[in-house]
Amino acid sequence: MKKLLSAILLVALLAIMLTGCGGEKDTDVVNDSGSQVEETSDSSSDDTESTPDTGKSTKESAVFTEGFINLDSHKEVLKYFKEFGYVYNTKKAGEETVPWTFLYQSLGKENINGVDTEHIKVTMVEKGETKESEAWYDSEWSAVKFINKDGEKTGMDASFAGATLTMMTQLYCNTLGIFKAIVKEDGTIDEFMYNVKGKRSQNETIDLGAGNMEIELYDVEGKIGGFDKLYGISALKDGKMYVVMETISRDKETLDGLRVTRAVPR
Repeated sequence: MKKLLSAILLVALLAIMLTGCGGEKDTDVVNDSGSQVEETSDSSSDDTESTPDTGKSTKESAVFTEGFINLDSHKEVLKYFKEFGYVYNTKKAGEETVPWTFLYQSLGKENINGVDTEHIKVTMVEKGETKESEAWYDSEWSAVKFINKDGEKTGMDASFAGATLTMMTQLYCNTLGIFKAIVKEDGTIDEFMYNVKGKRSQNETIDLGAGNMEIELYDVEGKIGGFDKLYGISALKDGKMYVVMETISRDKETLDGLRVTRAVPR
């Protein structure tokens, strides 16, 4: 759990630092399509070629900015999805990929001691160990009641224990923020540090909870440090979202990134 918290703090710090010098402004929902989640793959071994990016026009680059659902904060994610989850993969040179997963599922609305709440189940898997908990959240996403294998908590104890939901959801938002920091207002990628190699010729297929849907994959080449990035975009009923955000060393020896595995709109 310490490594997990360290990863969250590191991603949050990077998001704050990069947002301070980044340039992209948010775009609200525009697109149509419907679907949801489940499944993951290690892209570090994917050799699918990308179609070269011709470059700099706003129209061609709009794929990174236009028609996206606003998922910039954990509150927006929790508001939009009744079920949401991801797998976070890390790999160090000479070692196996280490995944850990997070999933939340809404179990409906309930009134707890006069407070209107949403009952949510959280499942996390780390190093083969599965941890499950249930909590009842008020309108500000603070838990008023929390239950796991160790028993029941209420009051401040419940609020503290239930914060896992918001922290894990915010990790997706922070990872997204790191990418947005390299996208300029006109939709182009920061050319000083990155080069858009283009869209891969073959899409991946994923089930995010409502049948198979396609992921459009885009390769972004880093000009400094020997690391490249892979981004995947899928279309839900109200717009698009990023479902793959990975950083991969050019020698394929290290990996750090997130893949959404479930995304069921309310």
